[in-house]
Order: sequence, then structure tokens, then C-alpha cells
Amino acid sequence: MLLILVAMAGGYAFYRSANSQFTRSESDAGLAISLARAKEAVIAYAVLDDQRPGRLLCPDLIGDGISPLLSRDDCDSYIGNLPWKTLDVRDIQDDHGTPLQLAVYRLFGGDRPTPPINSDTPTAMRLTAADGSVNNDVVAAIIAPRGALDPANSDGDDDFQVGRSSTDGDNDVIAVITRQELMAAAEKRVANEVRSCLDGHAAASANTDHRYPWPAPLSVTNYQGKANSLFGRVPATQPTAGPEAALKSTVAKLTRSLSLLSSAPDASQQMTALNALSDALLQAKNLFDAIFLQANQLKQLADDAYNQLQGVELAVTSAATNGRISRSEGTTIRSLSAAPDSSLNALADQISQLGVDVFPWQVSQYSTKLGQANTAADFASLTLGIRQLLYATVTTRPDISPSLIAAQTSASLACDPTNPIAPACDGSLAMAAAGDLINALNTLQSSVENSRVSVLSHDVSAYSTPLTSLNNALGAAPTIENLNALLAALDSTRAAISDITTGVPGVVTARNSASAAFDGAIAAIQSSLPDYAAIGASTSAAIASVTTLASSIASNEQVDNNLTHTSLRAAITTYESQRTAFTQLDTASPRPVQATITPFALALGDATVNLEIWAKSISDNASLVAPLAKANPVATGSNPGSASVLDTSAYKIANDALTSITGKNESVALLQIYIDTPNTTTATGAIAALGETTTLVNTLLNAANALDNSLASTNASAFPMVWQSSRCDFLLPTATSWWTKNAWASTLFYQISNVSMSAPGKLRVNAAGTYRLVTLAAGRALGAQDRATPNTASFLEGINADPTRDGDATAPVPDFTATTPSATFNDRLAY
Repeated sequence: MLLILVAMAGGYAFYRSANSQFTRSESDAGLAISLARAKEAVIAYAVLDDQRPGRLLCPDLIGDGISPLLSRDDCDSYIGNLPWKTLDVRDIQDDHGTPLQLAVYRLFGGDRPTPPINSDTPTAMRLTAADGSVNNDVVAAIIAPRGALDPANSDGDDDFQVGRSSTDGDNDVIAVITRQELMAAAEKRVANEVRSCLDGHAAASANTDHRYPWPAPLSVTNYQGKANSLFGRVPATQPTAGPEAALKSTVAKLTRSLSLLSSAPDASQQMTALNALSDALLQAKNLFDAIFLQANQLKQLADDAYNQLQGVELAVTSAATNGRISRSEGTTIRSLSAAPDSSLNALADQISQLGVDVFPWQVSQYSTKLGQANTAADFASLTLGIRQLLYATVTTRPDISPSLIAAQTSASLACDPTNPIAPACDGSLAMAAAGDLINALNTLQSSVENSRVSVLSHDVSAYSTPLTSLNNALGAAPTIENLNALLAALDSTRAAISDITTGVPGVVTARNSASAAFDGAIAAIQSSLPDYAAIGASTSAAIASVTTLASSIASNEQVDNNLTHTSLRAAITTYESQRTAFTQLDTASPRPVQATITPFALALGDATVNLEIWAKSISDNASLVAPLAKANPVATGSNPGSASVLDTSAYKIANDALTSITGKNESVALLQIYIDTPNTTTATGAIAALGETTTLVNTLLNAANALDNSLASTNASAFPMVWQSSRCDFLLPTATSWWTKNAWASTLFYQISNVSMSAPGKLRVNAAGTYRLVTLAAGRALGAQDRATPNTASFLEGINADPTRDGDATAPVPDFTATTPSATFNDRLAY
């Protein structure tokens, strides 16, 4: 409710005073007040609409004061009585005892999916004042008819006329709601909702570093959050260390939270542990949703590509059977070979953006199956598949290449019925060769996994700013409070650095050095006689070690360790090259002898097979991951939000565990009852509820570990945003919320002072304040603003549109302006 009051307060003064020119000067003061109150109630109701903020309610058509429920996209009528009961106001009548009337422009009422209701929704309603002036920005009119409606206002069109006399038929008194008035209040609410979400996300206990998400700057498309950007739109994705690292981190948080709950010595500490567990479960639930979405997307793209590639392979095989390629066969091959381009490139892009690398998983699958093989046919089939996979794999990583070459060599020496020097696929030689190949595959898998780092370089470098601020604060004022604040920050950062997992030698060395530096700084603070100079110096050394560690991780990030991505890109390049060679020969004039074209067709076919290997591996892995995370993949074109959630999925179990904590008569409620009234009965209820929660979380951990076994990933440049506060539920990618329905994403912006919530705020509004976060809702386009142009001046005004907020916005100015909306300024801020 407080959020709503704040939203309304921002627009109150403006719409209260607006449009006075459209009320007649001789109007009774009481009638003017009644119209103003009705107007305010209509705007407030629209702003509070949970489904579509800014939607105006339908008029009352039967005189009961109630707005009728919508049974279709449109209101039954867009003019009728003011629905005073629904608005929770008194039955307002004019000075003639006639009920007030409400007229609504149809695009701002009803429940149609398009157009969305936002700042740019058009209106064709207009009002002509008694003096002849016209307002073309009207979305609703509240009419005091003083008897019957004037003919000009009862003819069913969207043009309304203020009465010009006291004579019935030309005496309607009208208060209008303009689009700017309505949307100023709605925009204020939306800006506050986003601010509350972002603050809640950063403050969540599961967000252990208490960081804001990176905004999606105007330099990017598809709302991709970008590291080090400080201004932009609400992101749909974030650069992360990948879904596997996020899953492992989530499992660790759940395990720690459950341990704290089980070891809590009293009910008060159990409540604290429950709240932390609740935050971890919410994060887990949203992560599983994101993993399902990425798996579903990859499966659709991989299946589309595979099916198209199959058409190419079959066309080549069929045409090459007789050793020559006819004109019609060549035309068919060329036509079919162009079809997969879009799917293949989209698949490669998504593999990189999502960080998914199925290669280690596929290697593990082959290694396991090869160890279980016991027939010649099994050995022959598996070694063929392994050879095809390894020969289709490409990497430039010097820490992976040697083990890849060794595995390729081992595979070439394993059983192969087509190779006369390879051992037969049965007998002791085959078993020995299989054992060698399994060892080579395991070594290869380890080398790939060792090349990963569980955090990104910018995740580490972000520790520096808050530590520097705290160290400077202690130097300026050596108090116990500042000392304890620095100690807490050093402790938490030390723990985060220790949690970094990697096998990259340089990063391991830098991590260990950083841990030692933090140990030194912590020891300096904890000494019996603190030496503030020594504390400052050791903390500075710890901060410097963070920079070194971040630099080491950044160096590792320079060379792609996603083997699925590098191999798929290489295979696409080869495919395009072979297709070009085939096309040039097939379309040459004069056309060569048909038999001479066949080798080029076969080379294209071989390139097609390599692509099929990757498409099938990606699809197979996604088919396994999706149901473990949430649901079976849906068909292309279907809404993944409509997928049936599986009872055994990690998402469903996480949701059940969360409900067991926060639901009515569940763990939190029953534990609070025990705290308030401790007795045997309340203790029994609380213990049972806690036991149910514990069982569900243990079940969830098993499900999460099963998912982890099938999930292989590395750095993701654009993984779906995992929100960590329930205040952000309207932003969930599978939610059908007012945010999506009303297309607010393109006109809502925010700026952070620093990615870390613990860093001091430096943002100012109207030259005052020290804010960490400012959100802005752009009003409708003013003047020459062109929303298709990606710069702030196309959306915002004044200093809010400073050019430093364009592009990547890594160093935007800290100043903003907030003032009353006008013809030249309509930004709405929350801070």
C-alpha cells in the first residue's frame, strides 16, 4: 500500500489542477469538488489495476454502482454511470440529483491484448471546451449531465462538448482525464515497482554479494544486461559463469541454509534460518525455470537444424548413389543446403549466450556406455560414435588440445571394422583398446572441466569498490563501528574467494594469494591492539589481490573453452565453404561432367554429418535437462510458460518446499504461533511443519544433483535473469503479467551508483541525495522524440537524457531531474 501511495502522490498535484479550463466558471463549488474526487478515484483505481496498470474500469450500465465484470475483450459499453461502489466512493450526483456519467476511450478499457496500455497508447477522444478550445489527449470524461446528457455527448462518438449555458441540452459539466494525467500516475507506480524489485533483489539473503543486476544499456538489443553498464533498461539476461556454476552455488546455499535450520538452538534462530532458506528456495525455483527455458530453446533450434540437415544429407546420398549429379539433383541440393543457415547460426549464438557446452556430457555418456559394452556390435557402434564426435571437435585452448589429440589417437586405435590395422571388436585386444579410450576420454573431460572458473572476472573486480570505501571510512574515522563493518566485508569477500572453483593454474595461484591477503587483513583487525595503519595497509593489499585475481580470470576468458560452440562454429564454416565449392561447380557454364561434381557433393554431405552430430547432441541433452528442471520441452511456436510442470522436477519440488515455509498454516506461521504461545500443542505443530520442510528440501537437493549430472556449461554472455525477490515476480519470463501485457520494458530505465548495494550511493535527484538506485519511466514521446532511435534523448528529457547514458553507459552522470509533467517534460522517477 505504501508503494501505491507514493505512486499516487507523484501525480496528484498535476491531475488535480489540470483541465480547469474545461469546467464552467459558474459551476457550483460542490459540484467541482465532486467531479475532482470522482476523477481522482478513477485514476487511482486504474493505477492499482494488478493486471494492467492504467486500465480504466468499465462504466456501470444498470445503475447499481458496480463496474461489470469483463466477459470479453471490450466493455459492453464505454459510456454509462460512474461505478461508485466499485470505486469505493459515495454515490456522487450533480446539483440536479443526476448520477455522474463516465465515458472511457476503448483502448484504455477492456481486456484486449493489443495495443498495450502504456505511455504511447494512442487516443482519439477529444473535448471541446466552452470557449471552443480543444483537448485531443483525453482518455476519459466524467460528466455531470444536470438532467439528460447533452446531444453532443450522447451520440456515441468520442467527441465531447462542455455545456455553454444553463439550459438543458447544453449544460453538461465535464472533468476529463488526459492521457498524460493517467499515465503520469501509472508510470510512477511502475517506476516504484521496478525500484522495489531491484532493491529487493539486491538485499535478498540468497544474493550473498548483494548486487544489483547489470542494466541492459541502449547499445544492446534483446534486453541483455552488460557487465559494467550502470544505466539502461531492466535486463532479461545477465552475463554469468553459466547455469552449471549457478546450480552448484544454489545447491551449496540450500545445504548451508538447511544445516543452519537443523542446528538452530531456539525458535528465534530457527525463524531466521527459515527466512534465509526461503530466499534460497526462491532463487532455486527461478533458476530451474531459467534452465528449463534455455533447454527448451536449444532443443527447438537443434531439432529444426537437424531436420533440415537430414534433408541435405539424404539428397546428397540419393544423388551420389549412381556416381553423378544431374542438373535437377544439383538444384535440389543447393536449395536444401541453404535451409539450415538460420537455425544453425541461431543455435551457435544461443550456445554461446547461454554458456551450454554439451561436449563434456556427451564424452561422459560415451565413456560410461563403453565401459558397459560387452558385444562386438556395441564396441563397433560406440567407437564409431566417439570417433565422429572427437574428429568433429575443435578447440584453440592450449590446456585442452593435448588431451583432445590424445583421445583422437586412442579412438583411432580402438576397434573399427573398416580399419584393417585396428583390433577386432571382440576379444582381449578390443577390451584393452576400449580401456585406453575410456581413460583418454576421462582425461579429456577433466581438462575441459579444469578450464572453467566458477565466477566471471567482473564478479570478482566488483568486490574492490565497497572494500575501498570501507577502508577509506576507517582511515578517516577509526571507530569500532567502521572497524566491524570492514571486518564483516573482508570476511564475506574472503569466503566468496575461497568458494571459487577452477583448475586453471594461474587462477588457482591468484585465488590462493588473495585468500592469504585477506587472512592477513582479517588478522590485523582481530589483533588485541589494532594498528590502524597496519589494518589500512593490509586491506589495501587484499584489495590489490582482488584486482590481480580478476585479471587472471579475465585472461582465461579470452580463449573460448566452450567446445560445443567452437566446434559448431568451425563446422558451420566448413559447411558453408563446401556448399560454395559445390555451388560454383554445379552452376558453372558450361557445366562440368556430372561425375566430376560428385566428390564436391559428398564433401558437402560429410560437412552436413558433422553438423548433425552437434545438433543431435544438443537436442539429446536438452531433452534430458528440461524435464529434470521443470517440464518437457514444448513444440516450436508454443508458449513455454504453458508447459505442464512435472511433479518430479526440481522446479515443482522447490515450489512445494517454498510453500511449506511461506504458505498459510505452514512452517513460518506455525513457528511464529509457537514463539507467541509456547506450549506442547504449538510446539508439536511447529516441529511437524519444520520436518515437512526439511524432507522437501532434502528431496530437492537430490533432484538438483540429478540435474547437475546432466548439465554442462561455461561462461554465459546472456543467461536468463534469475530474480531473487518475490517483488520481482512480475518480471519472471514465464509470467503473463502487466509488465509483459503493457510492454513497459522499452520505456522503463534505471541507473545504479555501483553494482554492489553495499557501496555508497552517489546518485542525485534535483541536486540532492546520495541514492544507490534511480528508476525512470519515460512518458509518451514528446516533440521529435523517435523511439526507434537507441539513445536517451528519444525517451527522456533534460539532464535525464544526458549523452553519457547512451551506448554502454559505463560512466553516466550521477544527476537527475524530477519535476511536474508538462508539454516538454514527462519523466517519472522513483528513488
